[in-house]
Formats: sequence, C-alpha cells, structure tokens
Amino acid sequence: MTNSTKNATAVAFTLLVLIGVGMAIMVAVDHIVQGNVSVRDDRDEDATLRRLVIGEAGRFPELGRTFYERGPQRTISALTTAFERLAERGLLQFDDPRLAAAHFNWLVMSIPLNQAMLLGTDEHAAPADLDRYANAGARAFLAAYGRS
Repeated sequence: MTNSTKNATAVAFTLLVLIGVGMAIMVAVDHIVQGNVSVRDDRDEDATLRRLVIGEAGRFPELGRTFYERGPQRTISALTTAFERLAERGLLQFDDPRLAAAHFNWLVMSIPLNQAMLLGTDEHAAPADLDRYANAGARAFLAAYGRS
C-alpha cells in the first residue's frame, strides 16, 4: 500500500467517524475501532421536532435560530475544526473550511434527511443504505477536497 493510499484511507476513516459528530438524525459512531456505524433509535423524535421547528420558524424565528445553533451549526463547527486539523496535516485542501464542512454534512445527510422530512412515513433507511450514503458521501468529499 502506497503512502498516498494509506493517507486516503486514514482520511476516509476519519471522515466516516466524523459523520457521527453531532448528527443525531442520521448516524452515530458505534464502534470506532471496528468502524461500524449504527442507526440511532431517536430518529422519529428528531424528525418530528425538526418538522415542528420548520413549520413554526416563520412565526417564531427565535425557535428556528435556537434549533439551528444547537444542531446544524454545532455540527458544522465541529466538522470545520476537524477538517482544519486534517488540512494542517496535509490530508485535505480547501479555501473555506466551513464551506467544506457544510458540503460534507450534506453529502452524507441529504438523502436520508430529505426522505425522513418529506415522505412523512415511519420507515427508516436500512442500515446498509445509511452506510452506502455515508461511504459515497465521504468518497465524493475526498474527490473534491482530498490531497492526491
């Protein structure tokens, strides 16, 4: 295995671990050492709360702002810090770490989040699908921001 392959593997693993940082709706890190990702049990409550906040944000903007600050903004901030550290090690490259963090967040979360929010069913994405979305999102992120 070449050094660039080892670096890409290390970055990909780190990104997959970071998927769990603050993302209660999609996945959380289960066993970091083995790299297993598991579905969280509180997705129903998270989706219900998110729908409620979205529905009422126009009438109660402070509610939406608070939800954003304690959820998505916190996640993006944690990812930004982690990505800055990876860039310092020469493993990622970007001009705007916060934008890179937002890209990563949506590459990983957009499919299951949109399904949960818009389909209104109690069905959840299968764990294998969540793994596939996470892996594909990490690969796309590395294609854009990884160092060759």
